[in-house]
Amino acid sequence: MISQRLILPDYLRGIASIGVLAFHFSEHTDFFLNFKFISHGYYWVDLFFILSGFLLTSKYSNLTTTSFSFIKKRIIRTWPLLFFSTSIIYIGQLYFNRLLYSEEILFSYIDHLLYLNSSFIGGIYPFGNTIVWSISAEMFAYIIASAIFKFNVKRQKLTWVITMLVCLFVLIYFGFTQELRYGFVRGVFGFSLGAIAFYYRDLLKIRVTFLLFIIISIILFQTVELVFGPFLLILFWFLFIKDVFKISNNNIKKNFILKYIGTRSFSIYVNHPILVYLVLKFNYSIILCFISIVIWIIYNEMVFRLIERKNYLKLFTT
Repeated sequence: MISQRLILPDYLRGIASIGVLAFHFSEHTDFFLNFKFISHGYYWVDLFFILSGFLLTSKYSNLTTTSFSFIKKRIIRTWPLLFFSTSIIYIGQLYFNRLLYSEEILFSYIDHLLYLNSSFIGGIYPFGNTIVWSISAEMFAYIIASAIFKFNVKRQKLTWVITMLVCLFVLIYFGFTQELRYGFVRGVFGFSLGAIAFYYRDLLKIRVTFLLFIIISIILFQTVELVFGPFLLILFWFLFIKDVFKISNNNIKKNFILKYIGTRSFSIYVNHPILVYLVLKFNYSIILCFISIVIWIIYNEMVFRLIERKNYLKLFTT
């Protein structure tokens, strides 16, 4: 069981959140085409899922509280920021993009807030804060995990393996990047891999350093356009995510930038569409983009301090 908040997983979350942010910039320019870890940066999201699966399995695999309490903590952690940021983005789209109000927009907004926008359950809406599909996908994984942790203690390993294989079949059959329709399957798949990686963390004796983990990940991004390229990258993360959790905080050289980004990775991830919009709005004007970045950093810091951190601290009092 992991008894303290480790630094390296936070560093990794920070790098992944910046990778996703960079990817959404790359969609609007050809400059990053040869940098696959940016132009295909949507795969960094799968690293979030694997990290969550490993960490939460280490903490809750012998769940003594109710499944409801487990889910409640996850909602406390995610929903306030999800609600605030999604509301801001919807208001911005209605005002600045001159979108006309309609029932479809209302249903899309509700779909986001009910953690349904990674599935076909509430409908498919290609607008709003669509990047939060991954938060929806993780919630599906949390619900499944709470049931496995609570009611299937003796056969957890087998259950996670079966769950992973079923998800793998669905992803191969329907496609890996159907985020708004089958994104929940992708979330459960990654979470399952993280859980399995925790159970068998001592099986593979080969170890990699944190720096090597990042370098190999970037190299493997070059394969993602191949048929099974994404799975090769995810397989590497699955095999070596254990090493990110094995290094004590005392043996890590602290890095202020990585620590800052890592502790704010959730806010960065949820709020980054605002930054992308501002930069594109000003057509990459250097001065205006710089001003936009400064304003966004201040905004993100306020959101982190007033919403995310406040509700994160509640986890230790509920």
